[in-house]
Amino acid sequence: MIGGNGDNYLSVAPGANYELRRDHIDRIGAIMEESDIILLQYEIMTDTLEYILEKATGKTVILNLAPAKPLDDHHLKMVSILVVNETEAQFISGITNVDYDNAAVAAGVLHDKGVETVIITLGIKGSYISSEKFKGYMEAFLVDAIDATAAGDVYCGNLAVGLGNELNLKDAVRYSSAASALCVTKLGAQPSAPTKNEIDDFLIKYFS
Repeated sequence: MIGGNGDNYLSVAPGANYELRRDHIDRIGAIMEESDIILLQYEIMTDTLEYILEKATGKTVILNLAPAKPLDDHHLKMVSILVVNETEAQFISGITNVDYDNAAVAAGVLHDKGVETVIITLGIKGSYISSEKFKGYMEAFLVDAIDATAAGDVYCGNLAVGLGNELNLKDAVRYSSAASALCVTKLGAQPSAPTKNEIDDFLIKYFS
């Protein structure tokens, strides 16, 4: 369902997501070994997520904690980059009402839990980035939003793409922010995901 400002309200039937088990992960061991970046979210079973984290030692692991569910600190320490929205940041950090003003505090709590890099997405207020080399806000791109469905997925996917193309973290977040901005201007999930050329053209026009 889509609200008046393009905000989405989702009802999820887990289906195949909850059937992803350890033996499936074992079958792709060679692919994981060859990979530089592993991107995860939390629509799979906790046991499977933890198993992947344990097998991904030495890799850059991006975890989008969506939907927000418990993850113990032992496994949280295995995450290289944690991406959470305000609600998810509140859930995992214990900080009440995480927003633009206290995002840095919430990020600090997550660093104390062992996460190297924290990115808190703040909707139209952009993102807060907290890493060893950079701490600060990245402004959102202002667009006419009609459907926020898949914006988080597009953001995280393009964050991995940016880092995989050797962008620094700040530039990778800018790239993923542009991608998610384009995403919310279209209806649907997969149909709204922009191409690389669309993202590049958008950035050129935006900053020209």
